[in-house]
Amino acid sequence: MFNKLLLTTALVCTAGSVMAADIGGEITTEIKENAAGDWGATTSFDLGIASMGTAVPAFAAIDLDMNTDGDIELDEWQVGTVVNGDAMISFGDQGNVWIDSEDGSTLADPAMKESIAVKALGAQMAFSWKDIEADVTDIETVAGMYEMNLGYVFLQAAGSYNMDTEEFAIGSRSDYLLDDNIGLGAAVTYDSGSEDIGYEVDAGAYGATVFVNGDQDEMLQNVGGSYTYGLAGIELEAGASYNLDSEELKPTASLSFNF
Repeated sequence: MFNKLLLTTALVCTAGSVMAADIGGEITTEIKENAAGDWGATTSFDLGIASMGTAVPAFAAIDLDMNTDGDIELDEWQVGTVVNGDAMISFGDQGNVWIDSEDGSTLADPAMKESIAVKALGAQMAFSWKDIEADVTDIETVAGMYEMNLGYVFLQAAGSYNMDTEEFAIGSRSDYLLDDNIGLGAAVTYDSGSEDIGYEVDAGAYGATVFVNGDQDEMLQNVGGSYTYGLAGIELEAGASYNLDSEELKPTASLSFNF
């Protein structure tokens, strides 16, 4: 999702005027079972650069993935600028504009390719091309989202419309924060193409998270959870997801380092 590159937003907000640029990033290695039944490790590199010491603040970010064969591929990228201190305009292959989720396997997740996005005052709007190399006038997808805080409640509402297929997706999420360490969340989406209504409910406390999700045909499809622990600057996470239909258990483990 577009929020995958929040690292860039953080850099823009925290970079000092004394420094011409601030660089930060994250390296993550995830271990999980693949389709062949083997355990493979994939590594991703996220890098963000923010320049705040110039007349026009700018930022850029890239997301590189390394597969099990050692090949490195560019997953997502983004360049942009800050306008009037609180609005952001960005361009790139930067994921979609959509609500957050813990597992998301039963929720709609509309795809977006290269896009131009604007974010200001809690609202986001993005226009995505069908094939920007072939035709820069052919806009395929229009998406938007609005986020707001109401005391201890955080709300998200999003919509996406494909101009070629004339299909749309809508979604909403609400989070209730009991305190800094305990929270409850719920999300629901509708996809007009599949005519599917999906939902997900999750809860988190002190590094542990649990979730359950399903759709209108089967309310209970997946249950799972994870636990995240910080150790000497490294974030360790272990989790698992269990499909109640196939009775398949999918454990995962990852470690990440921020710099």
